[in-house]
Amino acid sequence: SYWRDAVNFDKSIGGRYDDCANYNYSIKVVTAYLNRYAKAAVLKRDYKTQAEIHNGGPNGANQKATNVYWQKVKRHL
Repeated sequence: SYWRDAVNFDKSIGGRYDDCANYNYSIKVVTAYLNRYAKAAVLKRDYKTQAEIHNGGPNGANQKATNVYWQKVKRHL
């Protein structure tokens, strides 16, 4: 799962899945997940790739289905 991948990558996050209801905790989870699977995109501020991986998993940037999600994200940047 997204949460488990993030917590396994950054053990300092700790907690339980239910903690994702807390905004600050969820930011840590998303940050760890993207650092695990989209580090180059994070460093380049490639928001398209980050959004696609966030939505479609580690290979999300290679899936056409994530483009719909990217279009929604792009409207808020």
